[in-house]
Amino acid sequence: MEQSTLQNERPVFVCGTSRSGTNLVSSTLREQTEYAVCGETHYFDDLRVRMADHLGAELGEEQKKVCEDYFLALTHRPYGHQGDPEQASMCRVEFREAAESLGGCPDAYFMAYCLIQMREHGGTLWGEKTPRHAFRIDDMLDLFPGGKVIYMLRDPRGVVASYRDWRNQGGFDLESDPDHVPVLEDEHRRTRSSYHPVIITLLWKAALRAARSAVENFGPDRVRIVRYEEICNAPDETFNGICEWIGSGERVDVSKLTVQNSSYESYERKGGVKTGAATRWKTKLTPREIALIEYTSGSMLTAAGYEPMRPAVSRLRLVADLASAGPVLVRATLANASRSGNLPRYILRRARLAFG
Repeated sequence: MEQSTLQNERPVFVCGTSRSGTNLVSSTLREQTEYAVCGETHYFDDLRVRMADHLGAELGEEQKKVCEDYFLALTHRPYGHQGDPEQASMCRVEFREAAESLGGCPDAYFMAYCLIQMREHGGTLWGEKTPRHAFRIDDMLDLFPGGKVIYMLRDPRGVVASYRDWRNQGGFDLESDPDHVPVLEDEHRRTRSSYHPVIITLLWKAALRAARSAVENFGPDRVRIVRYEEICNAPDETFNGICEWIGSGERVDVSKLTVQNSSYESYERKGGVKTGAATRWKTKLTPREIALIEYTSGSMLTAAGYEPMRPAVSRLRLVADLASAGPVLVRATLANASRSGNLPRYILRRARLAFG
């Protein structure tokens, strides 16, 4: 892709640990500003890694089809839901022409996908939201010199509680797509098999370290860490601060915020901000779970601005809970193997950050 083309783009990327409010922010920007933020593509941690040998070269027919199928499938079903590119809502021919006009490389296909989505949503600027792109901030900002990243930070105890209790709220047309039902069941089993408080907390540590490193590398003008709790406690000030930072001329109407993908609240078209969501984990987690999360997060909990509760739990129980994370980690790795472009590097990158 030509550097001049990239230089003129100023996308906004939303990322952060899963269950940290990335969907709330991306949907608000999409619905109330000129930014049409695409749903999860996982491009930078999946397809781009698999296509690493072709990033700067002209693609052959086989590589073009791989790129096209990847993005076309996302218009049929969400990432990881076995979308069928032949049932895509996007025209393959139009998509290829748009990508080739931008250079025809894998990055051009990503940008073409986002631009087409932007036009369909009536936006004039574009963005993308994938939580795990927190580990690819450098790649995104190096590729788009005018881009910015919003990293969502949430109390790890709130993250764990939300992940543990999450259930898909639906919203899919299962009558016209009955084959999606078993896929949703498989996706639910995958998330269940990947759950352990220690694993989720280690991912929280790794992602936060990645975000802080990005702030140091690119500066606060390009990477902004936004607390989920700030949105809950001061939604007007926080959202309009985000809009000003990304250069949007719009102001957010908090009363029109939608409740989407919540672990506890049903979907509401105009649900507003649930102020109690920031501290709901206090009534949802057991003292044993809280102690385990606080032990695993260590000094990063207080460094991130969160106060430990230090519930009284026996050391023997704590050791047993820590040990139980091992088998779950193996199971989670196997369950998520198909969702990464390079599994060993995928694991190593996170482990290195999690353990400092």
